[in-house]
Amino acid sequence: MNSALGISRKYLEFFVRTVDRRALLIQGSRRSAKSFSVYKWLHFLSSGQERLVNYIVTDTYPALQNCIDDFQRATGLVVEGSQTVGLHADMANGSRFVFKAYDDPVKPQGTSMDYCFVDEATRVDPRIIKVLSLGVRRQMIFAYNPVKKSELDDWLEADRGNFLHTTWKDNDWLDGPQKEFFRMLKEKAERPNASLYDIFAYKCYYLGEEADMTGKCFQNLSYGEYAGYLEVPAEECIAMDMAYGGADRMAIVGCKLYRNTLYVHTYYYGQGTLKAEEVALRLYECGFNSETPILVDYGGVARMIMDDVISAGNGMWTDYRIARGFSLYNVPKKPVLEGVTMMMGFDSIVLDDSSVSTREEFERIELTQDHKLKGSDHAVDAVRYAATWLKMCQ
Repeated sequence: MNSALGISRKYLEFFVRTVDRRALLIQGSRRSAKSFSVYKWLHFLSSGQERLVNYIVTDTYPALQNCIDDFQRATGLVVEGSQTVGLHADMANGSRFVFKAYDDPVKPQGTSMDYCFVDEATRVDPRIIKVLSLGVRRQMIFAYNPVKKSELDDWLEADRGNFLHTTWKDNDWLDGPQKEFFRMLKEKAERPNASLYDIFAYKCYYLGEEADMTGKCFQNLSYGEYAGYLEVPAEECIAMDMAYGGADRMAIVGCKLYRNTLYVHTYYYGQGTLKAEEVALRLYECGFNSETPILVDYGGVARMIMDDVISAGNGMWTDYRIARGFSLYNVPKKPVLEGVTMMMGFDSIVLDDSSVSTREEFERIELTQDHKLKGSDHAVDAVRYAATWLKMCQ
């Protein structure tokens, strides 16, 4: 990344203008390297002043590791220590950078520092931020994308002058692939069949505007026949989803991913069950056996049932069709929103004529304001499992 050459001129001018502010918010876009520029600025400040203590804060340790990687590339300093004893980077003049992942609002009490940079600030508990602010001697810096209204926005609302509304255009050092990413955001949002995510990504990441993603999920649906599905020259992934409650339902689907188009065939959609024998029988009737890898979401009751299905053949069941067992695998653990937005990004999702219920699910499913799915989603979930797996295998 060309950002290694120095701080972006536009960012540098901004930092110089706002160095006397008590709080500073940088909103911007994915891949805009705003955090990278903050590290460069704090390193520059610490080079000219002895014994500054600067905190780099995020919500979880894996996220903190990403911050550390960017920090080391931006500054050339080496971060030492461990999660247990503490992580830090020291400068020759005595200034220190301390790295913290906070998931407990009690932890920061009694902490003092000169500068505090909170990356992806809306993911950090607002109570932690308020406690940290009490120990900041000079300035807090927040960076995040305006995905939706947060408690942090309410807390900073009293002084909107602290806000810097940045976009990717404010970074002079973006390289070709980064600029291409933003060009594609705009292009996708302008398509007639632009998905909710395409429009959301353009507003939030390209324009830097507060945006939401509510309404019908899939604008990229098309329809075909089973014969067409069979002709798709790609590996098939089988997945299933079971729901429990007053009206148990189960969906078993096959998916193929070819040239950014997802092809879907429904092997079974109907009455669900809490009995492992019946689940195994459904799989057998669909034509699957122990040689067929099948994705299923292991969790709660599902884990117990599917463990029984895997171990079929231990003498508990007498029917040979059931006793052969099946090769079942846990689905990749991805947030629901991440999987759904990935599916929105396909050029097309082609549903064949095997199930009216699957078509109805895809046509009616919606995203709510808190980014949860509204409506029946058994087939959608099964397809999400398979699509996630296929994308990971590309």
